[in-house]
Amino acid sequence: MLCCTLLAEVARRYGLASVRDAGTLSGGEWNQVHRIETETGPLVLRIAHPATRPESAAYELALMRLMHREIPQVPLPLPTDDGRDFWIWEDRIVSLCPLMPGRVADRESAGLQAEAAAMLARLHRVALECSSSGPHPHYEPLREVSWKRNLWFDWTAVRKYLASGRVEEALDGLGVEDGRELCRRFNCLDEERQAAEAWVQRVAGSQRRLHFAPVHGDYYRGNVLAEGARITAVIDWEEAHPEWLVFELASALYEFCKDDERCTLERARATAFLQAYREAAGPVPPSDDDLLLPFIRVIRLIEVLFSLDQARQGQPWDPAYTLGNLRALENLHGT
Repeated sequence: MLCCTLLAEVARRYGLASVRDAGTLSGGEWNQVHRIETETGPLVLRIAHPATRPESAAYELALMRLMHREIPQVPLPLPTDDGRDFWIWEDRIVSLCPLMPGRVADRESAGLQAEAAAMLARLHRVALECSSSGPHPHYEPLREVSWKRNLWFDWTAVRKYLASGRVEEALDGLGVEDGRELCRRFNCLDEERQAAEAWVQRVAGSQRRLHFAPVHGDYYRGNVLAEGARITAVIDWEEAHPEWLVFELASALYEFCKDDERCTLERARATAFLQAYREAAGPVPPSDDDLLLPFIRVIRLIEVLFSLDQARQGQPWDPAYTLGNLRALENLHGT
């Protein structure tokens, strides 16, 4: 529950007569997200993770404002009494947005899958118009990332963690056989990391003219709300940063078209997703499709290394999800 002092401060900063905490909302794994009731209706109060810096919040919220002008499904940050998009409470960044309608998207719905692809196309078209927003103050685009240490993982520290054997003590909820498989698959990580780095460098150094613009950064069903087959909101923009649009298309393609049981991509669904994206005038051309599977593998590897970096720091992580990503890394190789 939110403390009374914070609620009073929210009321003062936003000119509200009454503010009541109505409970936490889903999607608060990294931030604290609360629904609050006010005389103007329900709102969403987000208290950012302690690691979030003001410059990052400023980039995110400013981009949301730009996107909202063309896409009302992007929440519009509410300004404080002095016109700011956020403020600081006990060293945490606090912001307020309308409560968007809808529920988390159903990935199994073919109609909604097509809508998600069309929405991504729309986001990408508008993003190209926002490309002058400049670089993110902290997020590096993939083409500039160091594969030894970056925002997601510290490879030297992860390697020492794996060598120590401590990871075997953190396999909560994973069966014996799956645990052995997970540890066995860790042996390929350095080779995969070096191969991914070399491939990204080749793409970056090529003469291919890939679209580069601000992306949502975490476009998956959990951040897409819908009513029936209609998308009502695209939320949680905290990972927004300039990136190759084909990289985000690859990420979304896997998230909406993956086969969780077999840890691979469902080809028929992926074909339909790409068709819907193109029919909605998505700017990533078919000539870039050869990059999609390699980018999906890069993303799966980053997810594995990020999870292990969380584990070594004693932060929550999901061994089963990590094992699934390692299996996908193999299953998508050369397909």
